[in-house]
Amino acid sequence: MTVTNFGNAAIDRIVLVPRGDNGTVVPAIGRVAVADALAPGEEATVTVDLSTVETAGDIDFVARYDLAGERREAAAGYDFRPNRGAVELTGLNVSVADDGRVTIGGNLGNVGNGEVSGVVVGVAGSDLAAPAYPQRSYFVGTVGASEFAPFSVTGRVDAANATTVPVRVAYTAGDERVTEVIEVPLPAEEPPARGLSGVFGTLDLAGGFLLALGFAIPLAIGLLVRRYV
Repeated sequence: MTVTNFGNAAIDRIVLVPRGDNGTVVPAIGRVAVADALAPGEEATVTVDLSTVETAGDIDFVARYDLAGERREAAAGYDFRPNRGAVELTGLNVSVADDGRVTIGGNLGNVGNGEVSGVVVGVAGSDLAAPAYPQRSYFVGTVGASEFAPFSVTGRVDAANATTVPVRVAYTAGDERVTEVIEVPLPAEEPPARGLSGVFGTLDLAGGFLLALGFAIPLAIGLLVRRYV
């Protein structure tokens, strides 16, 4: 920050004091010395480290100084927004067994610009899903900005009715504990393969006979062609 003396007299003992919403000094920053003295028209610049400030809000940077034996001050407001982490689930592999047991594996990525910590992933309880042994929840831990970590969780779903499985992700970003529930699609059930025998099985005797002739005729012609070439 830059403090400039726009007056016509020198000022002394310039100190920058950051104050929060309640008017008290922001402890993560503390008081910052600017300069011993500034003549009229002079300025001084200091670097204020905000990396350890975790709470968003307005910060008043108050420049306190001495002028003609009196302690005075001037303030400038700053709307502070700390770097925050945010998570996404990527590269998911979802499998469902015949008994409804579901296994979900993938990566938890931090797409924010700040660290997330205390990350826990698990299947959330619902009318159609519940966490299940052996991996009801998975502790991921701390994930830095633009980094990722693998996880694997298990649960149980009503396979006949469920189309998604809720996955609960809890983490700390800044000084806030965040909980999100992400609906992960279940894999679509593939229809059974059907060969010619399956087709014939749905026809009556006459239909099956005519269809058989339809396949046999081009096959017979093909044999005749090869014979005369």
